[in-house]
Parts: sequence; C-alpha cells; structure tokens
Amino acid sequence: VNGFGFCAGKADALFKEPDIQIALNLCHLKNEFLFRVRPDLFPLQLLTPLESELWGLYFKNKEAQSNG
Repeated sequence: VNGFGFCAGKADALFKEPDIQIALNLCHLKNEFLFRVRPDLFPLQLLTPLESELWGLYFKNKEAQSNG
C-alpha cells in the first residue's frame, strides 16, 4: 500500500477489466471523469491518484495502438 491508501498494482488490475475499459472510452469521448460515472469505484467524488493512474494507462495504451 502506498501513501494514498491503495495498492500499487490496483490500477493495473482495474485497467484490465472490460467495464473499466468501456467506462474510460466513454468518459474520454464525453470529456468526463471516471469518478462522476463510476461512483461505486470512486466514492470520494473527486479525482484521485488511482483515477489519474488509470487515465495514464489509458492514454499510454491508446498511443501504443495508434503507433502500431
């Protein structure tokens, strides 16, 4: 567990979940945050380090796909 209260591998594990992939794609298309559409995962209703890490993984993945 890091200083933010979540395990370092949690973002990697969540990112592999199909429902999280769908939510990230939809949020990206609608310029929205995950904490607004998935309060079940982000009950604090604010941008957390975990969500930031998920967005980092999302955009890294998008870049890798666009570069072949």
